[in-house]
Amino acid sequence: MKYIVILGDGMGDYPLKQFDFKTPLQFAHKPTIDYMAEHGVMGIVQTVPAGMPPGSDTANLSVMGYDPVEHYSGRSSYEAASMGIGMGEKDISFRCNLVTLSDDEPYANKNMVDYSADEVTTDEAKVLIAELNRKFTIEGIRFYSGKSYRHLIIWKEGPCEWELTPPHDIIGKTISAYLPQGEGKEIITDMMVKSYKILMNHNINRKRIKRGLKPANSIWIWGEGRRPLIPDFKTKYGLTGAVISAVDLIKGLGICAGMESIDVPGATGNLHTDYAGKVKAALKALEGGKDFVFLHIEAPDECSHRNEPENKVKAIELIDKLVVKELKDSLDKKNMDYKILLLPDHYTPLSLRTHTADPVPFLIYSRGDDISYAGKTYSEKSAAESALHLPGGHKLMDLFLGFPGSNYTGSDEYYIHHKVMPGESISSIAQVYSSSVLSIMVENDLGSTTDVVESQKLVVPSYIPNRLNLPPDDIDLLARLVHAEAGGEPYYGQVAVAATVLNKISSPHYPDDVKGVILQIVDGHYQYSPYLDGRLWLQPGRSAYRAVMDAVNGWDPSLGAIGFYNPAKTGNQWVRKQPQTVIIANHVFFKHPTSEIS
Repeated sequence: MKYIVILGDGMGDYPLKQFDFKTPLQFAHKPTIDYMAEHGVMGIVQTVPAGMPPGSDTANLSVMGYDPVEHYSGRSSYEAASMGIGMGEKDISFRCNLVTLSDDEPYANKNMVDYSADEVTTDEAKVLIAELNRKFTIEGIRFYSGKSYRHLIIWKEGPCEWELTPPHDIIGKTISAYLPQGEGKEIITDMMVKSYKILMNHNINRKRIKRGLKPANSIWIWGEGRRPLIPDFKTKYGLTGAVISAVDLIKGLGICAGMESIDVPGATGNLHTDYAGKVKAALKALEGGKDFVFLHIEAPDECSHRNEPENKVKAIELIDKLVVKELKDSLDKKNMDYKILLLPDHYTPLSLRTHTADPVPFLIYSRGDDISYAGKTYSEKSAAESALHLPGGHKLMDLFLGFPGSNYTGSDEYYIHHKVMPGESISSIAQVYSSSVLSIMVENDLGSTTDVVESQKLVVPSYIPNRLNLPPDDIDLLARLVHAEAGGEPYYGQVAVAATVLNKISSPHYPDDVKGVILQIVDGHYQYSPYLDGRLWLQPGRSAYRAVMDAVNGWDPSLGAIGFYNPAKTGNQWVRKQPQTVIIANHVFFKHPTSEIS
């Protein structure tokens, strides 16, 4: 199986009047993406943890499977890794934009005109950064040239407490309220002020002005970071990976996670990037043995920051036509088994021209899915109306890598085709395969134990391979619970319910067997309402048994939860206060923050 993440940076947005009150995702013509929405699974995911800034650094770290609360070390440090710049343990890095400021004086009264200086070219920027290195001879501080307007500063053993503002957050605003704050603010601010005098009259900027382009007339310092430490992706997931992006931040995240960063010569990080080149590089990586590719496209985000609505729609349409379609068609022709995860990292609303922390829409598509949700399209609204809501963004990768597909209704791996021999009964057949009479009857739609005849072919659930060695009676009881609690839920919601019981069994704080967990009564309270009201003894359907077997053999869509509840049906305030792992249709799944049993 091959896994591909296609990330359209900043694709999420709000409805706009000029698009008939639709978002760019809703307004764009994207037939391949919408086809995958009809044949895949959608949901929303919170990629930016509460209390953290909604940056591409935190959001992409989440999407790659790492909790930013635990692993975030600052944006520029990942960019340093991409550029091959070594950092000591006490060094601090800064992102250094070449920007266009107004000509107001003094410096603090200037306005932020353009955070990218009209996307100054890499060749022009290289000369300007070299000039700054010549002019500034501050001990321990050095500039490093990157691409276009994106550059770095490393301060050897510099101060680490800062309050810095991204320049794309203050377009059109006077900069006085956003100048650097922190222990070394005087040094950093002085460099910014002096940079204006150095750059404004530089020959490169005089030529740019003559060509009708904005000058790169100042630096803007932000995005401080320390040397990053991220667990290796292959160690974490058992997959070899590659990252493809024009943006040093994303490349650096991949490198820090042990992935190969693949350069595409025509990749620009804007609307005019080499989409075909990125697809070609992704296919080459997958055919060359990589299991996982993270394909990042910056264009939608850039269009939002620049307040270019038509171009944002165009960027989405180009992603659909030149990336998603080409990649999907090529993989289909090569007969590869693959899964695609498509999503933005964060919202970048055109109306705000900066990032927000709204939950983003995601789409998981697996090759060969033949189920059809007619008329479904990929958008913020459609995803929000779906069954799957994930509050922890770093858990999305677990869900994606472990998700069989939208039309999956249980593995056939544990089911044996048996021809009834003379003298055999359902009971004797069940004993041979460590199965149960009830599960065989359910699987074969038999009305009674006598509804079998010689030479009849039966499908027999075999419980021999289950990883917990659960006896047939336990599997029957767990299937009854799944049927009672989640009979009308999506299949993966049924598996999730079964998984919560198994997670309790694995915990030292709960009974160590299925019967003990399901029939547990604590302080007079039944832990599962179907035991109280009798629904537990209803005959389960085929999908309930299959869900149990998939959970028993390792699939956990609950993402480690030990319980679940329906918000519309419970008044229990304790469960509502527990940390959520995922929301699937009508059920909120939660984990236990302490060892206390309630």
